[in-house]
Formats: sequence, structure tokens, C-alpha cells
Amino acid sequence: MLFAVGAGEALATTVHCGDTITQDTTLDSDLVNCPESGVVVPASTPHVTINLNGHVIDGVRAASDLSRSTVGVLAFRSSGVTVENGVIQEFGDAVNAGKTEMVASNMVFRRNYTAFEANHSGATITDNGQHGAEIDYGGSVLDSIVSGNRLDGIYGDQIDPYFTEGGSATLLRNTTDGNGDDGIEIRYFPQGATVSANHAWRNGDLGIEAVSGTRGGGNWAKHNGNPLQCVPSALCSTNGKPKG
Repeated sequence: MLFAVGAGEALATTVHCGDTITQDTTLDSDLVNCPESGVVVPASTPHVTINLNGHVIDGVRAASDLSRSTVGVLAFRSSGVTVENGVIQEFGDAVNAGKTEMVASNMVFRRNYTAFEANHSGATITDNGQHGAEIDYGGSVLDSIVSGNRLDGIYGDQIDPYFTEGGSATLLRNTTDGNGDDGIEIRYFPQGATVSANHAWRNGDLGIEAVSGTRGGGNWAKHNGNPLQCVPSALCSTNGKPKG
């Protein structure tokens, strides 16, 4: 497999900190102590898969550093990027795709300032310095484990009211336990949000906090710091297992 080669670009599967990825790539080694970005997918690059192949993309963020100046995979405004099968740790953002769709599968994001700002599924998101996952422009978090993060496990709020390509959020079958604030917090999305079949236990405040009109149900909120457990309460069951 070959790349179009330019300054900072990678050839075959030998990838270094800061390299530019323009085609499907499988890593053959760890990237350790990357000072800025781990790898970069240029704007408007379509449908690239970065397979970590069991390896780590590692930054230099200290636990006390509450900044977002570094990114493990920077894919701003790239369309349909997938990151899979590895670990991204110790960056400002583990992955940043800006306003475009991105998918993570079989990934661990840990000890970053925040893990994700895009669509993703099948991830483990732990011990990050702010929210575990953020949804700023619309997207989905599916089948993920989101625990031990400093603020909310999953936080969603569309920050740009004029952005028309997103507008909704979907959170399904996630485990959001032991986060510092809420397990899941959902604010405004023009097209609303769906929150269903999530597990939210032992978070600092509410298990689930969502604006009125949020769709879904069958979530399980229990043993959280706020006795209300789930707001609005109709989203959740606090007795027994989720309703499905």
C-alpha cells in the first residue's frame, strides 16, 4: 500500500509523529511522545481508515494540563474517517474531526483532555481530564464504555446554531459509570436527541441529564450522587435492569 508522498507524509505502514495520512493505513509500531499531532488527515480527504493494529498513539499531555493544543488524530473537515484497533492517549483531543462524521471501533481513549468530538462506536473512554466524549455538531456514541472522566462521561450540545449538516445526537447502549459530573448530559440539538439503553451508575451528579423533549428510554441510572438519578425521569429505570 502506497501513499502520495509529500512533506511529512508516510510511505507504506511506517508512520511517525506528525505524518500526513491520505489513504487507508495500518500501523506497524507505536507512536511515542508525539509533541503536537499524532497523525494528520488533510481537510476534505474522503473515507480513510487508520488501523492502529494494536498499537498506541501517545502524546505528552500531563494530567494537570487542561488545554486542547494537541490532537492524536487530527482530521478536521475530513469525510468518513475511521480509527480502529488501538489506543490514543495523553493528547488535548484524542481525535478531532471538527464538523464531520468520524467512527472509532475497538478503540481506547485515555488520559486525554477530552477524547472525541464526532461520531463513534465501540470505544473505551477513561480517565480523561474533561468530558469523555463531546458531541458539538451532532453525531452518535454507540456501544462504548465511558468511565472515570473528570466531568461528564458524554456531553452533547450543538455549539453552532447555523451548522445545518448535523443537528441531532444518538446515544445507544453505552456504559457511563464513575464520571465526575453526569454520566450523560444532553443539551440543545435542533433535531433533538435520542438516548436509549444506556447504563449510568455511580457518577458524581446525575446518571443522565437531558433537556425536555429528548427521545428514548430504557436507560438505567442508579447509585449516582444526585438522588434524582435521571432527568427527565421518563428516560430511565432505577429499579431492575433496563427496559430495552
